[in-house]
Amino acid sequence: RRSWRLIRHGHAPARCALRAHRGRQNQSSVWRGEGPAREGEVLGPSRGDLHLVDLGSGEGAMVRAAVREGGFGRATGYELNPALLVVAQLRSMGRGVERHVWKSLWLADLSEANVVFVYGVPPIMERLGRKLLRELPDGSLVVSNNYALVGLGPPLLADDVDTPLLAPDGSGPVYVYRLSSGRGGLGAEPPGK
Repeated sequence: RRSWRLIRHGHAPARCALRAHRGRQNQSSVWRGEGPAREGEVLGPSRGDLHLVDLGSGEGAMVRAAVREGGFGRATGYELNPALLVVAQLRSMGRGVERHVWKSLWLADLSEANVVFVYGVPPIMERLGRKLLRELPDGSLVVSNNYALVGLGPPLLADDVDTPLLAPDGSGPVYVYRLSSGRGGLGAEPPGK
């Protein structure tokens, strides 16, 4: 329950990943907030084996929350701002499973990610969608805060969550996608159709 309190205060998009990695009854019920969730059915590996990547991780709050509160085995944040990177590294000092890398999101290694967070802006979303499709393994989840990704098909979840610092009404959209073997979001037609 502590993870929900932490996430409610500035890390609202993490609710989607927590819901995802904690399991689901069937492909759509939990994504729509219905039905009981069962442990370990969404991503396959146990929670301790999951790797979260935060593209544009800032001070590293999502990376820390994923490992310390969300049960992820490891998390990696990519950030270009050196001052924010130093803060993130200091706050994660001595925790080898919380990595903070000074690198552009365009150069980030996504080959082992199970869940990717991004708070992108509209001009990059199409290009970012192509990168995610090209580099993420099948079954990976993508959580996009505030803006939909282009090319990933329809999201599994598109919901408003509490983001009091980001929106005047205290909520903002979060989009969750799962990459399927057809390389689009779940339920999407394969590329080229």
